[in-house]
Amino acid sequence: MQAIKETNFKEAIIKIKVLDNGKLLVVDYKTIVRFLDIDTLKTMSGFKGGNISP
Repeated sequence: MQAIKETNFKEAIIKIKVLDNGKLLVVDYKTIVRFLDIDTLKTMSGFKGGNISP
């Protein structure tokens, strides 16, 4: 199998979701949330999530 598009992240990805607005939601293990353009895989926006205490 060959990838059609490819991008790299420093940290391990723990969640990927295609959103209704045509963006891709990507969350890494350090809780950095990114919204990517689904066609180019370029970061459109993002933020650092907070720590969750049990």
